Amino acid sequence: MKKTKLLSIVTATAMSICMMLGAFSTASACSNCNPPSDEVHGMGDLPDFYTLEQLFEMSDEEFFALENAKAYYDEVKADSEYFVQVSECKEYGGISGTVWTWLYEEDENVKYTANVTEMEIEELLGDTVKYEIDSPISLDTDYLMDNLLYYGNIFWVDFPDYDLYSQTNNITHKEIIEFTKCWYCVNQVIDINYYHFGTDLSPAPGDEQVLSGDVNFDKSVNLYDGIWLAKGLIKKYKLTDAQLYIADVNSDGSVNVFDLIILSRRLINNMNTPNT
Repeated sequence: MKKTKLLSIVTATAMSICMMLGAFSTASACSNCNPPSDEVHGMGDLPDFYTLEQLFEMSDEEFFALENAKAYYDEVKADSEYFVQVSECKEYGGISGTVWTWLYEEDENVKYTANVTEMEIEELLGDTVKYEIDSPISLDTDYLMDNLLYYGNIFWVDFPDYDLYSQTNNITHKEIIEFTKCWYCVNQVIDINYYHFGTDLSPAPGDEQVLSGDVNFDKSVNLYDGIWLAKGLIKKYKLTDAQLYIADVNSDGSVNVFDLIILSRRLINNMNTPNT
């Protein structure tokens, strides 16, 4: 009896995955929810994009010939020369070393796809400089509110080597233009702004609870989440802690095939339910 039951579960799981994959192949394109393919993203898909290494190898003249590059540089340079009064009557100027954007806004220019956006940025940046990406899927599950996770609204990329302050206005042209190239590089993937000192970005978290099973954090639970979870389980790519928390749809403290079964059944039921 147990073997028969186990076989039924395995069969149901296989059928669910096949149905999801079949439906996915015929589903209409969704630019904000497509899961990462098995191919490497980045330069293969985006042939006109420059890696940070390529940008660093450019002369000032070559870089400034790129669209908006000089405007980016002028904005960062102006910030490095802007002094603000702080405690103890000292004055500081500098550059923040951070670029950011709001997500989930009505601005159609800001395109974010969980895992894909991060992966493409990582490929373009390479190991040329130190950086840290802070995005919705990197939400810290250590700070859950009543065991609930909320959608994050901000996408950051921090470059710690260019987080520079100065009392003597001695930030160099080299530092300014290198950080500008970091900003330009990221901006090829997602429409992103330079973070000016003193900019009020609160509140960072959104007030909408992340939906159980919304593995790609696009504010809906659909076939793409099933594929995301299935590929995560077979180690096609690594899900973040926040994604694992949301993928634990049966709330047993672990993410495994049983979560996929539940999610698959939920999706199939939704597919079979006629719209009213």
